[in-house]
Amino acid sequence: MSRLTRLATALVPAAMLFIGTTAMADAKFHVGICTGTVSQSEDDLRGAEALIKAYGSVKTGGMIQHMTYPDDFMSQQETFISNVVSMSDDPKMKAIIVNQAIPGTAEAFKRVHAKRPDIYCLAGECQEDPLVISGAADFAAQNDFVSRGYTIIWAAKQMGAKTFVHISFPRHMSYEGLGRRRSIMEQACKDMGITWAFETAPDPTSDVGVAGAQQFILEKVPAWLKKYGPKGEKSPSSAPTMRTPSPCSSSCWPPRTASSSKPICPPPSWATPAPSAWTSPRKRATSPPS
Repeated sequence: MSRLTRLATALVPAAMLFIGTTAMADAKFHVGICTGTVSQSEDDLRGAEALIKAYGSVKTGGMIQHMTYPDDFMSQQETFISNVVSMSDDPKMKAIIVNQAIPGTAEAFKRVHAKRPDIYCLAGECQEDPLVISGAADFAAQNDFVSRGYTIIWAAKQMGAKTFVHISFPRHMSYEGLGRRRSIMEQACKDMGITWAFETAPDPTSDVGVAGAQQFILEKVPAWLKKYGPKGEKSPSSAPTMRTPSPCSSSCWPPRTASSSKPICPPPSWATPAPSAWTSPRKRATSPPS
């Protein structure tokens, strides 16, 4: 089950509760969902498709109206905002869900509420300042990035990692949640005796696009492994752990040379160690200490 499916499993019934439980029986209302494309966030898109399968598309008389935001959403914020607001033109629209809630979502929700105060706006995977998005959305859900700043390093330690490499770009590091998590990761590495390293990669929403960012990661991974990895060893228990931007992760998994490669917001399909064709020689711990 994807992140969007899990989120919407909670949010769609929540929207129904706000609107009235009888609406489902006679399908008198619509729910709008905006996600990324298959290249930016496939699990979100597949989650929306699962909801359409379950509740039907507006086009065929069902409940769900789905649209995607542009891959280069940072340079097309007004297009994204206009598309979200356009869903409020539907008189039956009663709830709009945006996941991931990319920059511009708060403004889109403000404009929706200005036109249609009756529409409930719900945001998932919020990428704007928490105070900004929470002030515009009726409901906002987010990963616990603060806790993950510690638990990711703890898990890397359990897997035997000696070095942790965080790969990102300025836009992500400007986000309050992600920036704070990076600081916690760095401190956690010091506390646990893991070498911390940070590398910069191209932003997938920039001119190079997702393909260019993936190619950059693909070409750089061997050099990073040589720079940070064990000297001559190929054992996962002593190799570096790499953390990469989500759209780039599928292109850079280095089997048997790195402990793991995780995207910034890992969906269930990125569960490890299954994709890496190896199992950790260390006994798996059940949970980090509190």
